[in-house]
Amino acid sequence: MLQYHCPNCNRLIGYKGLCWLCKADKKREQALNLRKEEIEEMQKYCIEHVEGLDCMRESEIIYFWNCLSYHNIICEELQRAAVKKEAYYPCAIYYKAPEDVRDSLIAALMNCNDVRIASHLMECLAMQGDDKSLEILLELKKIQESGEKIYMLILIFMQNWVVGHLIKMEKLQLHVVQAVS
Repeated sequence: MLQYHCPNCNRLIGYKGLCWLCKADKKREQALNLRKEEIEEMQKYCIEHVEGLDCMRESEIIYFWNCLSYHNIICEELQRAAVKKEAYYPCAIYYKAPEDVRDSLIAALMNCNDVRIASHLMECLAMQGDDKSLEILLELKKIQESGEKIYMLILIFMQNWVVGHLIKMEKLQLHVVQAVS
């Protein structure tokens, strides 16, 4: 039974304190109002504890998402630390990662024997998103079509990502053609 009111918005809730919406707003405001020094400290913490992101420990993942969502400060140093410590989840770490990080991801994928890790590596390559990443994913697709054994989970992910990427490319080409016409 909802017998309490949120002190901020007066919404009926079943407990004393702030409602979930006001709590989320408060946390967002705190993250948005961080000083430059606090942001740099947060970034250093993420780099030092990057392997914790893979385990989804609450404190590290909150720091990571604050870095990414509110300040867009995922840096090459964090990406290099993540690939060095083999932290492949969350894949957002690798968004537009530099070539050396991409090459490390490709090497790890080609030597991987674990379905879960291979799936994460492919997601990381998709987040990295350059032409060589797409080329590798398409090459793996050709291997699958030739009848060689490859993990089914990887194939499902790869097919969805490649089809999605090609659809985006077709839409982009359609927009370009319409703009020229």
